[in-house]
Order: sequence, then C-alpha cells, then structure tokens
Amino acid sequence: MKQYNVLLVDDEQSHIESLKLSIKWDVLHLAYAGSAHNGYEALTIIDDGNIDIVITDIRMPDMSGLELCRCITELYPSIQIIIISAFADFRYTQEAIRYHVLGYCLKPVQYQDIHALLKKAVANIVTDSGRNDIFEALEENDFAVMQRLLEEKGITDTAFYILMCAGAKKALPFLQHQPYLKMGTALYLYFSAQPFCAKELQEEADRYTERIGIGYQTAPVTVETLKENINTVFTRAYQFFIAGKTLVCGTAVDPEH
Repeated sequence: MKQYNVLLVDDEQSHIESLKLSIKWDVLHLAYAGSAHNGYEALTIIDDGNIDIVITDIRMPDMSGLELCRCITELYPSIQIIIISAFADFRYTQEAIRYHVLGYCLKPVQYQDIHALLKKAVANIVTDSGRNDIFEALEENDFAVMQRLLEEKGITDTAFYILMCAGAKKALPFLQHQPYLKMGTALYLYFSAQPFCAKELQEEADRYTERIGIGYQTAPVTVETLKENINTVFTRAYQFFIAGKTLVCGTAVDPEH
C-alpha cells in the first residue's frame, strides 16, 4: 500500500520529536515528510512537496495554526488537517470546523487519539483518490482503467449493478457490505454483483432517519455503459428533492405522483 506524507507543525521542537516517536509510521502507511515551526514554514514545505496530512499546533509565532488551516483549505483542499493544542477553547473548535479540520487533539497527545485520526485521514485520502481516478477514467472512456479500479473495489464480474444514494451524511448501514465510492457531499455510489431488491431497499430506506433518495438500475451494467448509467441513477436519486420525501427509484419517476 502507498505511504502518505505527514508534515508536523509546532513551534516547540520537543513536541515534534514526541509526535515523531508516538506515531507508528509503517503500521499506518505513513511517512514523516518533515517539520515546521510556524505556518509560513509549513506552507513553504507544502508548496515544494507532496504533503497528504498536516498535524499542526494552534498557537505559533508569525502565522498561527488556524491561519495555516485556512490557507491549506483554500489552496490545498485535498490535504487532511489534524489540530493539536494545549488549550480546550471552544472558539478554536468553531474555527477548526470552518476549515474542515479532521480532528482536534489536546496536549499531551494521547497515542490512541492521534492514531484514530490518522487512520481516518488515510481512509479519506484513499476514498478521494479512488473517486478521482474513476472520474478521470470515465471522462477519458478508459475502460481498462475502469475495470482495474472496479476490481480493486471487489467488483470482478464483467456485468454488475449500481445504485446511487443522495442525501445521506454517511454510507448507509444497510448497504455498507457493498463496495461503494463517495462521489461527493452526501452522495454515494454502490456496486453489487447481484440485482438490488426494490422491496428491501424501500423497507430499509423508510427506516432511515434522514430523507434520502435512492436511484438504481434493474439491468446489469458494464464498464462500457457505466458512465451513462451513473447519470441515470444520479437523476433518479435526486428525485427526492423534488418530491420532498424519501424515494427509491428503479425507473424514471414523475414527481407529481
């Protein structure tokens, strides 16, 4: 598995050294990519290198960690950010949420807390990478790459079934056993070797607490027809916005009915 590069940012070198020793780099598929003592130094390293994850303190001279988070979010939105701080300040938490920070750890950093956040960061990177690779393959009609990417997701059959869910904040519990890709905010694409059962989908969707839309194909899909079928299930899934209620659509829907 690929290793992901981590940049440590703290104005105190002793804290950087402590983090370096506490992280199980190989186990988490991570690589130490360097350190910086303020936001300006960190941005210089990010500009020059291939950084995937930044772990930063908040209170630092010249450029604070929160200002660094703002710059990273604007300039490098794919980078995962973890904040560490000696101060449990609600204002910091609010700012961190604004800048899509992955998590917030208090000093002294607990081993299990930082490892849990790093695992989540790697999972996010892998998901985004897989999604972007498939988008690129779809745009270029590169069927060989699409087939390889699907096989990596566990879809080895030449024909398969797809389902799109819109409106769910996370992957649906009753579909988590199926291979899936997060296609965007509250948008998931699922794959199955077997047809989806309309009755089961409706029963499970009705039990779900959020209003969602599910669009699926009743006929099998191949890599050659995947792009057009994704557009179809996307349109069906988003019918729930028009209808104002949870919908499960295996065919085109008239929203007035």
